[in-house]
Amino acid sequence: MYNDIILLFPILTYYFFFIYNQNVNKERKEVLFDISVIVSLFLTVNSVYHNNYFKFTFLVIILMISFFNNKTTLSLVVSFISIEYSVTELHFSFIYTILFFFSMFILFYIYSKKKIHSDIFISISAIDMFGFFFIVSSYVYSNLIYSVISIVVYLINIRLVLLFMRESKNIMNLHMSIKEFQESKDFKNNLFKITHEVKNPLAVIKGYLDMFDVNDKNKSTRYINIIKGEVCRSLNLLDDFKEFSKLSINKKEVNINLLFEEIKNIMASYFVSNKVRAVYKIEKNIKIYADYDRLKQVIINVLKNSIEACSENKIVLTTVFIFNDTLFIYVKDNGKGMDSDTLDNIMNPFFTTKENGTGLGTSISNEIVKAHEGAIRYRSKIDEGTTCLITINNSIDNKDMGSSLV
Repeated sequence: MYNDIILLFPILTYYFFFIYNQNVNKERKEVLFDISVIVSLFLTVNSVYHNNYFKFTFLVIILMISFFNNKTTLSLVVSFISIEYSVTELHFSFIYTILFFFSMFILFYIYSKKKIHSDIFISISAIDMFGFFFIVSSYVYSNLIYSVISIVVYLINIRLVLLFMRESKNIMNLHMSIKEFQESKDFKNNLFKITHEVKNPLAVIKGYLDMFDVNDKNKSTRYINIIKGEVCRSLNLLDDFKEFSKLSINKKEVNINLLFEEIKNIMASYFVSNKVRAVYKIEKNIKIYADYDRLKQVIINVLKNSIEACSENKIVLTTVFIFNDTLFIYVKDNGKGMDSDTLDNIMNPFFTTKENGTGLGTSISNEIVKAHEGAIRYRSKIDEGTTCLITINNSIDNKDMGSSLV
């Protein structure tokens, strides 16, 4: 049995490897399988077995493994080598050896056309091999005994190898099913992300349309510009939906002061309608390399969460400054705060404490900030409010003009 394992070890290793490694392309798998079969063939012809019947048995097992993997060309190579070795080294009859391997190919052809079951294929091949041994044994009693033992060894080993092959393929198929499920899940996640983020600009547009007064030209002009900006942001988000699997990040020089002026205008109605006071402390003349719209998306999401965490007559303080090539954005509220469990899970997709929330806003924001080589951190206590810290690296290495977020 020890020798059996050694001879079939390369082939078994091949299947064991692909149970745990599913990322190798089909062409490479084919090549690796061919190599494993040839190595097993080499080990067989150089094995420590002194009995010719046992060696021949393993040559047939290797041929059968090639058959069961539908490797016709490889099977021919194995057959030619086996015939040459059987005749020159094992001293079997050339005619009978040729006839045996020819009969094996006929059996394989019938099996490949699904005319017979694999168990019948194995059984007939065993009978065929016993007939071959019976003829070449010269009716010597000891050779007949070895023939019977060899057939038993053949049946045990070929069934064990086929069982391992089938289970390996089942595991591979299971992995592929899980992978397909994950891809489907990722698609749904991206769909939820886009839906969630499109709601934000639409809510802003609705808010300003509700306040729209055609008799007040100054306000109407200002509102129209804001609404146009939010429509453009919605269109950008819908463009991301086309890509399904990634959000694009296009970095350019961004004036943070101008960015926050726009954010103030966008969020003004939100603060008023929720009776929350907004306080901004922003260092002057801050410029960084970032995606303007994506950064705006993150800050608006954080501000909205802070407003929703507050009750009436509360304050949201936003502090912005740059230090050592790093942009710091603090958003602090004195709202209801978060417990430790919420704080631990806040970055997880679909985790939410809101009745109608999707649990994706913070997750999306986290991904966008990571794409800027930054980080989001939260500090919070119940009834003491929450502080969100956004840091974005603005070093030379981070000033590439575009990247993608997967």
